[in-house]
Amino acid sequence: ALVLCGRNAALKDAIDALGASDARALRVRAVGFTRDVAALMAAATCVLAKPGPGVVAESLALRRPLVFPLFAVGGMRGVMAQEREVLEHVIRAGVGEVCEHEHALERVLESSIEARAALRLMERRAALLPPNRAVYQVAQFLRTMPVQTAFA
Repeated sequence: ALVLCGRNAALKDAIDALGASDARALRVRAVGFTRDVAALMAAATCVLAKPGPGVVAESLALRRPLVFPLFAVGGMRGVMAQEREVLEHVIRAGVGEVCEHEHALERVLESSIEARAALRLMERRAALLPPNRAVYQVAQFLRTMPVQTAFA
């Protein structure tokens, strides 16, 4: 598994330390800032993240199942208001799973036949979703809005 840490050196150090201290974590590699995020996501079996609209849109465009380890952010209290509807959409569409406990995350990520089949099913469901056209819809909406100024 790859953990994309961006410029968060403390997170990268923690993941690297985990890999050095835990035999199970040897399959985990921390990656600092990279411009190859799209290629890494495309090669991934699934994407673990918070339910932010950007990462969800990118994951679904690449037909990657999503896993939300909410236990790592304090459960639903750690989900920001703008992320809640995104989370509900992913769950309704059957293209992601919420893990409220560490053992639930281990179950999703284990290499058993059942776990792999569940991820493949989420991937197939993601492929059935219509393309995300939100950026075009927003542009169209803005074109139809009356122009208002502070001086009117």
